[in-house]
Amino acid sequence: MMKSLFVMGLFVWGGAFAQDMSSTEDMGTAYRNMPDGSSRYIGKCLTHEDYEKVKFKVTKTVLETISPAETSKKELATILSKFDSLLISEVLNNLDIYDMADRGASRVSIFQEFIDDMTVEQLSLSGRDNLKLIRFNVGVGGGNGSYLIFNEKAKSGKKSYQLMSFTFDGELNYCDKEVWKN
Repeated sequence: MMKSLFVMGLFVWGGAFAQDMSSTEDMGTAYRNMPDGSSRYIGKCLTHEDYEKVKFKVTKTVLETISPAETSKKELATILSKFDSLLISEVLNNLDIYDMADRGASRVSIFQEFIDDMTVEQLSLSGRDNLKLIRFNVGVGGGNGSYLIFNEKAKSGKKSYQLMSFTFDGELNYCDKEVWKN
């Protein structure tokens, strides 16, 4: 019983720092219909896809676009080893890819089977200099795409990654309060 209370307390405590603001937006006001039939996000998530390059800046391309299926297993393993294992797990977990993969499948085989392409960049967000943002642009399913943006944190020499925003095919699925327009 005491153990259950402790675990529940951790979830509540952890949730006090991360707050998903995406549910506070209305689809009718967060997106603008364009003359060509597409829609453009005009909501408050500052790290939502920014094709006009006004909300944030790409400061460094960490990984140029790769196609895992066209990359050898050895080369892909080398590429993935350049990233923190925890960060790669966060990407795959948020995309629910572990749920689709065979039990015990290697990360390399998961990437080759489920990820069409991937680019990784570092971002800077004006007025939020305390954030160390890294964006994964991940193509999946033959034409679908996702942007996952994480904030890298370090405490006592240990890194952790907090999801800041997550879009899939332009739709906002998650936006943390830290990257929400006041």
